[in-house]
Amino acid sequence: MHALQEAPRAAWTELATVLGLEARTVARRYDQLRADGLLLVTQTVGPRLLAQTRWAVLRVVTRPGTAERVAQELARWPQATSIRVVDGAFQVYALIAAQASRADVEDIRTLWEQAQARIVEIPEIEQADVLHILDAFDVGRAGRLDVLSKAQVQQLHDLRGQLAASPGREPAELTDEDLELFTLLARDGRREVADCAVALGRNRSWVSRRIARLQADGLLDFIALTPDVASSRPVTALVWASVPAAELPALAHRVGSLGWIGMMAVTTGPSNVFAVTHLPTSRALTDALVELVEVCPSLVVKETQLSVRAVKIHTRITDERERFTEQAAQPYALELL
Repeated sequence: MHALQEAPRAAWTELATVLGLEARTVARRYDQLRADGLLLVTQTVGPRLLAQTRWAVLRVVTRPGTAERVAQELARWPQATSIRVVDGAFQVYALIAAQASRADVEDIRTLWEQAQARIVEIPEIEQADVLHILDAFDVGRAGRLDVLSKAQVQQLHDLRGQLAASPGREPAELTDEDLELFTLLARDGRREVADCAVALGRNRSWVSRRIARLQADGLLDFIALTPDVASSRPVTALVWASVPAAELPALAHRVGSLGWIGMMAVTTGPSNVFAVTHLPTSRALTDALVELVEVCPSLVVKETQLSVRAVKIHTRITDERERFTEQAAQPYALELL
Protein backbone atom coordinates (compact mmCIF):
# COMPACT_ATOMS: atom_id res chain seq x y z
CA MET A 1 0.00 0.00 0.00
CA HIS A 2 2.77 2.44 0.89
CA ALA A 3 4.71 1.52 -2.24
CA LEU A 4 1.74 2.41 -4.43
CA GLN A 5 1.36 5.70 -2.60
CA GLU A 6 4.89 6.54 -3.71
CA ALA A 7 4.63 5.13 -7.27
CA PRO A 8 0.97 4.51 -8.19
CA ARG A 9 1.54 3.11 -11.70
CA ALA A 10 4.91 1.41 -11.35
CA ALA A 11 5.04 -2.06 -12.91
CA TRP A 12 4.43 -5.04 -10.65
CA THR A 13 7.95 -6.29 -11.35
CA GLU A 14 9.40 -2.92 -10.30
CA LEU A 15 7.35 -2.81 -7.10
CA ALA A 16 8.26 -6.43 -6.33
CA THR A 17 11.98 -5.67 -6.64
CA VAL A 18 11.74 -2.81 -4.14
CA LEU A 19 9.62 -4.86 -1.73
CA GLY A 20 11.61 -8.09 -2.03
CA LEU A 21 8.56 -10.04 -3.21
CA GLU A 22 7.37 -11.80 -6.34
CA ALA A 23 5.44 -9.72 -8.87
CA ARG A 24 2.45 -12.07 -8.82
CA THR A 25 2.29 -11.78 -5.03
CA VAL A 26 2.22 -7.98 -5.21
CA ALA A 27 -0.46 -8.03 -7.93
CA ARG A 28 -2.58 -10.53 -5.99
CA ARG A 29 -2.39 -8.50 -2.79
CA TYR A 30 -3.35 -5.34 -4.69
CA ASP A 31 -6.42 -7.06 -6.15
CA GLN A 32 -7.46 -8.22 -2.67
CA LEU A 33 -6.93 -4.84 -1.00
CA ARG A 34 -8.84 -3.10 -3.79
CA ALA A 35 -11.70 -5.61 -3.55
CA ASP A 36 -11.82 -5.07 0.23
CA GLY A 37 -12.07 -1.28 -0.27
CA LEU A 38 -8.83 -0.66 1.63
CA LEU A 39 -6.81 0.75 -1.26
CA LEU A 40 -7.70 3.06 -4.12
CA VAL A 41 -5.38 3.92 -6.98
CA THR A 42 -7.08 6.54 -9.10
CA GLN A 43 -6.44 9.36 -11.49
CA THR A 44 -6.41 12.90 -10.20
CA VAL A 45 -6.00 16.24 -11.89
CA GLY A 46 -2.48 17.42 -12.66
CA PRO A 47 -1.13 20.76 -11.42
CA ARG A 48 -2.18 22.71 -14.52
CA LEU A 49 -5.80 21.59 -14.30
CA LEU A 50 -5.78 21.92 -10.53
CA ALA A 51 -4.69 25.55 -10.83
CA GLN A 52 -7.66 26.23 -13.10
CA THR A 53 -10.24 24.76 -10.75
CA ARG A 54 -12.20 26.89 -8.32
CA TRP A 55 -12.64 25.28 -4.87
CA ALA A 56 -14.80 25.97 -1.85
CA VAL A 57 -15.71 24.47 1.49
CA LEU A 58 -19.38 23.80 2.20
CA ARG A 59 -20.45 23.44 5.83
CA VAL A 60 -24.05 22.67 6.73
CA VAL A 61 -26.19 22.52 9.85
CA THR A 62 -28.77 19.74 9.63
CA ARG A 63 -31.95 18.87 11.45
CA PRO A 64 -31.27 16.59 14.45
CA GLY A 65 -30.59 13.03 13.38
CA THR A 66 -30.30 13.78 9.64
CA ALA A 67 -26.58 14.47 9.19
CA GLU A 68 -25.86 11.06 7.66
CA ARG A 69 -28.74 11.37 5.18
CA VAL A 70 -27.66 14.88 4.17
CA ALA A 71 -24.10 13.68 3.64
CA GLN A 72 -25.34 10.83 1.45
CA GLU A 73 -27.43 13.25 -0.62
CA LEU A 74 -24.45 15.55 -1.11
CA ALA A 75 -22.32 12.55 -2.08
CA ARG A 76 -24.44 12.13 -5.22
CA TRP A 77 -23.32 15.58 -6.36
CA PRO A 78 -20.23 15.17 -8.62
CA GLN A 79 -18.83 18.57 -7.62
CA ALA A 80 -18.62 17.44 -3.97
CA THR A 81 -15.29 15.63 -4.05
CA SER A 82 -14.91 14.86 -0.32
CA ILE A 83 -17.62 14.70 2.35
CA ARG A 84 -17.46 14.03 6.08
CA VAL A 85 -19.91 13.92 8.93
CA VAL A 86 -18.23 15.85 11.76
CA ASP A 87 -18.91 16.94 15.31
CA GLY A 88 -19.61 20.54 16.24
CA ALA A 89 -22.17 23.12 15.17
CA PHE A 90 -21.80 22.30 11.46
CA GLN A 91 -22.42 18.56 11.12
CA VAL A 92 -21.42 18.02 7.49
CA TYR A 93 -18.28 19.19 5.68
CA ALA A 94 -17.80 19.01 1.92
CA LEU A 95 -15.02 20.09 -0.41
CA ILE A 96 -16.53 21.20 -3.71
CA ALA A 97 -15.05 21.95 -7.13
CA ALA A 98 -16.54 24.40 -9.62
CA GLN A 99 -16.06 24.81 -13.33
CA ALA A 100 -13.58 27.58 -14.00
CA SER A 101 -13.71 30.26 -16.67
CA ARG A 102 -11.53 33.14 -17.70
CA ALA A 103 -13.47 35.54 -15.49
CA ASP A 104 -12.75 35.22 -11.78
CA VAL A 105 -16.02 36.91 -10.78
CA GLU A 106 -17.98 34.42 -12.90
CA ASP A 107 -16.19 31.53 -11.18
CA ILE A 108 -17.21 32.77 -7.74
CA ARG A 109 -20.80 33.28 -8.83
CA THR A 110 -20.98 29.89 -10.56
CA LEU A 111 -19.66 28.03 -7.53
CA TRP A 112 -22.02 29.85 -5.18
CA GLU A 113 -25.05 29.28 -7.44
CA GLN A 114 -24.24 25.58 -7.87
CA ALA A 115 -23.94 25.15 -4.12
CA GLN A 116 -27.18 27.03 -3.43
CA ALA A 117 -29.06 24.95 -5.99
CA ARG A 118 -27.88 21.73 -4.33
CA ILE A 119 -28.62 23.00 -0.82
CA VAL A 120 -32.26 23.89 -1.52
CA GLU A 121 -32.86 20.36 -2.84
CA ILE A 122 -32.15 18.92 0.62
CA PRO A 123 -34.84 20.06 3.10
CA GLU A 124 -32.95 18.69 6.13
CA ILE A 125 -30.31 21.43 5.73
CA GLU A 126 -31.11 24.27 8.12
CA GLN A 127 -28.05 26.46 7.55
CA ALA A 128 -25.12 26.44 5.17
CA ASP A 129 -21.82 28.28 4.72
CA VAL A 130 -20.01 28.41 1.38
CA LEU A 131 -16.41 29.49 2.01
CA HIS A 132 -14.30 30.12 -1.07
CA ILE A 133 -10.73 28.82 -1.08
CA LEU A 134 -8.39 31.62 -2.11
CA ASP A 135 -5.17 29.62 -1.98
CA ALA A 136 -4.29 26.08 -0.96
CA PHE A 137 -1.14 24.13 -0.29
CA ASP A 138 -0.75 20.40 0.12
CA VAL A 139 1.86 20.04 2.80
CA GLY A 140 2.48 16.49 2.26
CA ARG A 141 2.67 13.10 3.65
CA ALA A 142 -0.17 12.94 6.17
CA GLY A 143 -1.90 10.16 4.26
CA ARG A 144 1.23 8.04 3.85
CA LEU A 145 1.55 4.79 5.75
CA ASP A 146 5.24 5.39 6.47
CA VAL A 147 6.26 1.74 6.71
CA LEU A 148 8.96 1.63 4.02
CA SER A 149 12.56 2.62 4.57
CA LYS A 150 13.94 5.87 3.18
CA ALA A 151 15.96 3.87 0.67
CA GLN A 152 12.84 2.10 -0.57
CA VAL A 153 10.94 5.38 -0.85
CA GLN A 154 13.78 6.86 -2.90
CA GLN A 155 13.80 3.81 -5.19
CA LEU A 156 10.07 4.26 -5.78
CA HIS A 157 10.47 7.97 -6.46
CA ASP A 158 13.11 7.12 -9.04
CA LEU A 159 10.66 4.69 -10.65
CA ARG A 160 7.96 7.31 -10.78
CA GLY A 161 10.28 9.80 -12.41
CA GLN A 162 9.37 13.23 -13.69
CA LEU A 163 7.58 13.73 -16.97
CA ALA A 164 8.34 17.06 -18.59
CA ALA A 165 6.73 18.74 -21.56
CA SER A 166 8.92 19.27 -24.60
CA PRO A 167 10.32 22.83 -24.76
CA GLY A 168 8.30 25.09 -27.03
CA ARG A 169 5.47 22.61 -27.44
CA GLU A 170 1.93 23.86 -26.84
CA PRO A 171 0.29 22.06 -23.89
CA ALA A 172 -2.40 19.56 -24.76
CA GLU A 173 -6.04 20.57 -24.54
CA LEU A 174 -8.55 18.16 -23.05
CA THR A 175 -10.95 16.41 -25.37
CA ASP A 176 -14.09 14.36 -24.75
CA GLU A 177 -11.96 11.26 -25.36
CA ASP A 178 -9.57 12.38 -22.63
CA LEU A 179 -12.47 12.65 -20.20
CA GLU A 180 -13.50 9.11 -21.11
CA LEU A 181 -9.94 8.05 -20.31
CA PHE A 182 -10.13 9.96 -17.00
CA THR A 183 -13.30 8.07 -16.11
CA LEU A 184 -11.68 4.70 -16.86
CA LEU A 185 -8.64 5.55 -14.74
CA ALA A 186 -10.80 6.96 -11.94
CA ARG A 187 -12.31 3.51 -11.45
CA ASP A 188 -8.87 1.88 -11.34
CA GLY A 189 -5.75 3.99 -11.72
CA ARG A 190 -3.74 0.87 -12.51
CA ARG A 191 -5.98 -0.19 -15.36
CA GLU A 192 -3.89 -1.71 -18.12
CA VAL A 193 -3.23 0.36 -21.22
CA ALA A 194 -4.59 -2.51 -23.33
CA ASP A 195 -7.93 -2.43 -21.47
CA CYS A 196 -8.19 1.34 -21.89
CA ALA A 197 -7.43 0.97 -25.59
CA VAL A 198 -10.26 -1.53 -26.07
CA ALA A 199 -12.73 0.68 -24.16
CA LEU A 200 -11.77 3.76 -26.21
CA GLY A 201 -11.48 1.98 -29.55
CA ARG A 202 -7.84 3.05 -29.84
CA ASN A 203 -4.56 1.17 -30.11
CA ARG A 204 -2.30 0.63 -27.12
CA SER A 205 0.42 2.92 -28.42
CA TRP A 206 -1.94 5.88 -28.70
CA VAL A 207 -3.29 5.38 -25.15
CA SER A 208 0.21 5.05 -23.69
CA ARG A 209 1.40 8.20 -25.46
CA ARG A 210 -1.73 10.12 -24.49
CA ILE A 211 -1.40 9.28 -20.79
CA ALA A 212 2.25 10.37 -20.84
CA ARG A 213 1.35 13.58 -22.71
CA LEU A 214 -1.44 14.50 -20.30
CA GLN A 215 0.85 13.87 -17.32
CA ALA A 216 3.70 15.89 -18.82
CA ASP A 217 1.35 18.79 -19.53
CA GLY A 218 0.01 18.87 -15.98
CA LEU A 219 -3.50 17.67 -16.78
CA LEU A 220 -3.36 14.16 -15.34
CA ASP A 221 -1.76 12.53 -12.33
CA PHE A 222 -2.27 9.44 -10.20
CA ILE A 223 -2.70 8.93 -6.48
CA ALA A 224 -3.04 5.94 -4.13
CA LEU A 225 -5.32 6.41 -1.14
CA THR A 226 -6.32 4.43 1.92
CA PRO A 227 -9.51 5.07 3.90
CA ASP A 228 -9.13 6.34 7.45
CA VAL A 229 -9.60 2.85 8.88
CA ALA A 230 -6.47 1.59 7.07
CA SER A 231 -4.27 4.63 7.67
CA SER A 232 -1.36 5.09 10.05
CA ARG A 233 -3.25 8.22 11.15
CA PRO A 234 -6.89 7.09 11.27
CA VAL A 235 -8.32 10.19 13.00
CA THR A 236 -9.16 13.15 10.77
CA ALA A 237 -9.67 16.57 12.34
CA LEU A 238 -10.61 19.88 10.74
CA VAL A 239 -8.96 23.01 12.12
CA TRP A 240 -10.26 26.55 11.56
CA ALA A 241 -7.90 29.37 12.50
CA SER A 242 -7.01 33.01 11.87
CA VAL A 243 -3.64 34.43 10.91
CA PRO A 244 -2.70 38.05 10.12
CA ALA A 245 -2.73 38.45 6.35
CA ALA A 246 0.90 39.55 6.25
CA GLU A 247 1.99 36.25 7.80
CA LEU A 248 0.13 33.88 5.47
CA PRO A 249 3.12 33.38 3.12
CA ALA A 250 5.35 32.46 6.06
CA LEU A 251 2.73 30.05 7.37
CA ALA A 252 2.67 28.19 4.06
CA HIS A 253 6.43 27.72 4.34
CA ARG A 254 6.52 26.70 7.99
CA VAL A 255 3.79 24.06 8.01
CA GLY A 256 5.72 21.96 5.50
CA SER A 257 7.50 20.38 8.46
CA LEU A 258 4.24 19.19 10.02
CA GLY A 259 3.65 15.76 8.55
CA TRP A 260 0.18 15.38 10.05
CA ILE A 261 -1.35 18.17 7.93
CA GLY A 262 -2.83 16.84 4.73
CA MET A 263 -4.04 20.12 3.26
CA MET A 264 -4.14 23.75 4.35
CA ALA A 265 -6.08 26.51 2.65
CA VAL A 266 -6.66 30.25 2.87
CA THR A 267 -10.41 30.85 2.84
CA THR A 268 -13.05 33.51 3.13
CA GLY A 269 -15.11 33.66 6.31
CA PRO A 270 -14.41 34.49 9.96
CA SER A 271 -11.45 32.07 10.01
CA ASN A 272 -9.06 32.72 7.13
CA VAL A 273 -7.12 29.44 7.48
CA PHE A 274 -8.52 25.94 7.21
CA ALA A 275 -6.59 22.67 7.60
CA VAL A 276 -7.38 18.99 7.22
CA THR A 277 -5.23 17.04 9.67
CA HIS A 278 -4.61 13.30 10.09
CA LEU A 279 -3.68 12.05 13.55
CA PRO A 280 -2.95 8.70 15.28
CA THR A 281 -5.57 9.34 18.00
CA SER A 282 -8.14 11.99 18.91
CA ARG A 283 -6.05 12.91 21.96
CA ALA A 284 -3.18 13.81 19.62
CA LEU A 285 -5.19 16.84 18.41
CA THR A 286 -4.16 18.83 21.50
CA ASP A 287 -0.45 18.27 20.88
CA ALA A 288 -0.95 18.98 17.18
CA LEU A 289 -2.51 22.37 17.92
CA VAL A 290 0.35 23.24 20.27
CA GLU A 291 2.84 22.31 17.54
CA LEU A 292 0.92 24.38 15.00
CA VAL A 293 1.01 27.46 17.21
CA GLU A 294 4.72 26.92 17.87
CA VAL A 295 5.54 27.19 14.15
CA CYS A 296 3.21 30.19 13.78
CA PRO A 297 2.77 32.06 17.13
CA SER A 298 0.33 34.57 15.60
CA LEU A 299 -2.11 31.80 14.63
CA VAL A 300 -5.34 31.71 16.66
CA VAL A 301 -7.33 28.48 16.55
CA LYS A 302 -11.04 29.30 16.30
CA GLU A 303 -12.64 25.89 15.96
CA THR A 304 -11.79 22.20 15.69
CA GLN A 305 -13.94 19.34 14.43
CA LEU A 306 -13.39 15.59 14.53
CA SER A 307 -14.53 13.49 11.60
CA VAL A 308 -17.23 11.06 12.68
CA ARG A 309 -17.42 9.33 9.32
CA ALA A 310 -15.97 9.79 5.84
CA VAL A 311 -18.82 9.49 3.31
CA LYS A 312 -16.78 10.39 0.24
CA ILE A 313 -13.00 10.64 -0.26
CA HIS A 314 -11.46 12.10 -3.39
CA THR A 315 -14.62 11.55 -5.50
CA ARG A 316 -15.09 7.93 -4.26
CA ILE A 317 -18.10 7.10 -2.06
CA THR A 318 -17.42 4.87 0.96
CA ASP A 319 -19.63 2.24 2.56
CA GLU A 320 -20.89 2.06 6.15
CA ARG A 321 -17.50 0.64 7.23
CA GLU A 322 -15.77 3.62 5.55
CA ARG A 323 -14.22 1.45 2.85
CA PHE A 324 -14.05 2.50 -0.77
CA THR A 325 -16.87 1.40 -3.06
CA GLU A 326 -16.96 1.28 -6.85
CA GLN A 327 -19.09 4.45 -6.93
CA ALA A 328 -16.95 7.21 -8.41
CA ALA A 329 -17.87 10.70 -9.63
CA GLN A 330 -16.14 12.85 -12.22
CA PRO A 331 -16.41 16.52 -11.13
CA TYR A 332 -14.26 17.91 -13.95
CA ALA A 333 -15.44 18.93 -17.38
CA LEU A 334 -14.03 20.50 -20.53
CA GLU A 335 -15.24 23.88 -19.33
CA LEU A 336 -12.47 23.80 -16.71
CA LEU A 337 -10.10 24.85 -19.50
